Amino acid sequence: MPNDIAKDLNLKGSFPDPVAYEHCHLSVSLSRKEIALALLDADKNTYIQLDSYIRKGIEDPEPSAPGPVREHLEYALKGSGLENKTCKKTRILIENPFVTFVPSKYYDQGGNEAMLKTLYPYLNSGATHFNATLLPSIDAYCVFAYSEKVEKAVNSLLMNARIFHQGHPLVLAFLTGNEQSNEKKIFLNFRHRACDVMITRTGKLILFNTIPFENSNDMVYHLLALMKRSDMDPKDSPVILSGNIDHGDDAYSGLSDFIPSLTFSERVTAFKYDTVFEDIPQHRYMDLLSLPLCE
Repeated sequence: MPNDIAKDLNLKGSFPDPVAYEHCHLSVSLSRKEIALALLDADKNTYIQLDSYIRKGIEDPEPSAPGPVREHLEYALKGSGLENKTCKKTRILIENPFVTFVPSKYYDQGGNEAMLKTLYPYLNSGATHFNATLLPSIDAYCVFAYSEKVEKAVNSLLMNARIFHQGHPLVLAFLTGNEQSNEKKIFLNFRHRACDVMITRTGKLILFNTIPFENSNDMVYHLLALMKRSDMDPKDSPVILSGNIDHGDDAYSGLSDFIPSLTFSERVTAFKYDTVFEDIPQHRYMDLLSLPLCE
């Protein structure tokens, strides 16, 4: 058993007996600090399980290949009772800064690598997998890169799994219900030492960016500069928060000093949630629980 990963969260709701895994959707989030797994009963359109494992001391300099991926993923699947289970659909969520959104009319299927290397010259293409997933609702592609180590780990442990960048479900989740809004809105999704920023208007994605930061002051400074470039007044702009942030956190306190209109996101209403999910705030795991929106 690896000593650098430990279970943090275990929510199990009303399971069918026996569990018909072939009727379930499995979503798995692979990040530098955490592996999380969620199980959706597709027949009832209801989430029935959520498990989280904290990864200790993972400070891999290559964010697209965080630590011993295969060993940690295998441990998490076993601990959650999901090892060797064949689900109806399996989706993997990765997080890293190597992503961009491209309108379909400008997308070149053979140009994923060239496009990302132009944006991220330091990206090591020698051990990197380049991919793109379609978002029909905004007629655009999410183009992203990740380590071959992740690809091999996923393929060795999970059958027919599809890999998505976390930006894909976040964009779909935050655009839902905002199609008719004429005002610009900012959505902030917090994760380990990074904040994903999305600006939307009338159901369209105007901007997707990631702000890496070491402390909350850095994050607030870069966010305010981004809002200024986007002609948004912090005092009048609605800002919706999700991910690893709560009242009392340094990040929340720093934002509230400049932005009075801070609210926390709610889970997407496209799915139902077993009552055990009431044990965690609705704005947590927004990307993971929205993953079945993709495809």
